[in-house]
Amino acid sequence: QSQTPAYGNLRKGYFASLKKIQELCKKDKTPLYLFTSWGRRDGDKQNIKVAPTYEKMQSMLDEAFAEGAKKYKMTPLPTNKLWRAIMEQDQNLGKALYKNDGSHPSTKGAYLVALSLYCTLENLSPDKVSFSGDLSPSEQKLVKSLAQKVFK
Repeated sequence: QSQTPAYGNLRKGYFASLKKIQELCKKDKTPLYLFTSWGRRDGDKQNIKVAPTYEKMQSMLDEAFAEGAKKYKMTPLPTNKLWRAIMEQDQNLGKALYKNDGSHPSTKGAYLVALSLYCTLENLSPDKVSFSGDLSPSEQKLVKSLAQKVFK
């Protein structure tokens, strides 16, 4: 959920949830990974004064993810970083990562999420992944090139 970690008035509850997860997993030493999400394509229309653009919302999310990962000893997954890299590198592909609502991922956005999870959890280089979803060859090349940089 992209609003909860982004906003100061909701962030407290987000961190409380991370703390509960950490406590549940302490006993068996389960490695903890923190899912990182993306800002809304056109900013958050419900909170337009605070997050008027994707960039502003993403920065607020990134701040919360970094703080939460450090405080609760979690490894952040690089989904947010790959999403940002695509948004900065190719505006058309960046827009195509979203469904029409500008919030939820399209199949191309879901591919980024899956690639981030799979490569991180399996310690696999993005260029070793043969599945490309519905990305065109040029989109696939760009995504894997940026993923290679971001996943280091």
